[in-house]
Amino acid sequence: MSASDPVLEVNAVLRTQRLILVALLLGLVIFMAIVVGLRAGGGQPPPPDNPFVTYAALAFLPAALLVAVLLPRSATTAYRRQLRNGTGYQPPRWKGPTTPAGRLAALSQFRLLVRVAPLEGAAFLFLMAYLLEGNPLALGAAGLVALLMAAQFPTRAGLENWIDQQRDLLGQGG
Repeated sequence: MSASDPVLEVNAVLRTQRLILVALLLGLVIFMAIVVGLRAGGGQPPPPDNPFVTYAALAFLPAALLVAVLLPRSATTAYRRQLRNGTGYQPPRWKGPTTPAGRLAALSQFRLLVRVAPLEGAAFLFLMAYLLEGNPLALGAAGLVALLMAAQFPTRAGLENWIDQQRDLLGQGG
């Protein structure tokens, strides 16, 4: 197989996506364990009467979810438009995928990052709220957001289906 084999390029991107998501989740889980350990150790102040940071994190969550949904869609639409117009940016000395399927897979990787980054930020905010205030709601919310992140784990079938959908949309002018 040549270096520009679409199967190899898609496999490489899929492997990278999985590594990125696992690394982000591991960082979150490790920080969660540290926060729970610190809180359980008793060295933290007692919970305040008004858990303001927890409430602020809960108020931030809908915005993070909205960004996690809308920004990847917007980026995908813009990239399809660039592909259709032939104006897609290719950095000098590009070492990334060169086949259409490989480039769409790379876009899928970007979408994954843009989707999970606001979720990760929200989860870390909840963990900080738990560390500062000891409110179990903050810890539970951090766990739920981590599960939302884990639900984004890329599968081969999912990536291949997404690439096929993008090809169809490109053909339709969408």
